[in-house]
Amino acid sequence: MSPLHIFLSPHLDDAVFSCGGAIAALTKAGERVVVVTVTAASPDLRRLPESARSLHSLWGIAGDAVAARRKEDFAAAALLGFEPVHLDFLDAIYRTDSHGRFLYPTRESLFPDGRWQRERTLALRLSMRLSGLGSEQMACAADSGPARKETDGAAVSGPARKETEGAADSGPARKGSAGAATFYAPLALGRHVDHQLLRRAVRLAGLNPAWYEDFPYVGSESALESGDVRTAACRVAQLVGCRSTGLRQVLVPFDPDLRAQAMRAYRSQLGAVFGSEEEMLEEMTAFLPRGTDGSPAERLWFPEDCPLPTWFTRAG
Repeated sequence: MSPLHIFLSPHLDDAVFSCGGAIAALTKAGERVVVVTVTAASPDLRRLPESARSLHSLWGIAGDAVAARRKEDFAAAALLGFEPVHLDFLDAIYRTDSHGRFLYPTRESLFPDGRWQRERTLALRLSMRLSGLGSEQMACAADSGPARKETDGAAVSGPARKETEGAADSGPARKGSAGAATFYAPLALGRHVDHQLLRRAVRLAGLNPAWYEDFPYVGSESALESGDVRTAACRVAQLVGCRSTGLRQVLVPFDPDLRAQAMRAYRSQLGAVFGSEEEMLEEMTAFLPRGTDGSPAERLWFPEDCPLPTWFTRAG
């Protein structure tokens, strides 16, 4: 059975924007990669906040914007060779409180310190869902291929099953056991509430992942751009709540052209996130670290008790 790598993505683009090169390298090496997007459910189109309508207009999408973005994710998956799994949680721009009031009515409200804490129940439900992903995807390994369909706002890949909030399985396939999954999760650089929520849920689920640097938010993190590994490790440790000496930096070389091609698959997001395709390429060149040979690399942070995947050991 091929080694299993599960990349956790807050939105339909984050994993590929941040570590599409590593994903491509793993699949090229014959290893199995699953990208799980958390906020992939379609909202009630009859009731949207003005901020969401403005974003849909910026994205150039009329109608169900999330359904269109799921199709973009399938296109990126075909390019990089990963299996997409879309969970049935709403993006922050669509979520409401118990009184039906939108929780994040402005762009600014999406990026405050600690705001996710008012959604502790959601973090717990998400952690329960994440806790079963390893064993669930290991069970999928014998399937002949991903059977994709649209159901109740959740795009389901892999075996036909409904992805529901709060569903819990028997527990994760723990890293370190034979055939166990290696998880990858965002550091939540940039403080987007959905990124913070996922980071918290990952810790609640006890997944012990490798951490990836959210792109392009990493460009605003001076500690991570300093070039000093110790300074960067201290910042990562602060974000995830561990000792900096317990982290290992792993630089993964990648094919810039293939990564850029996969990023272009998320056509609706290029203008909103980067300004243009040209600016996307400039940022990818400017803010990514360099490998030992000077070529661009993606940086992952592995806890000391999380064994390095065989391919990364060879690549390093």
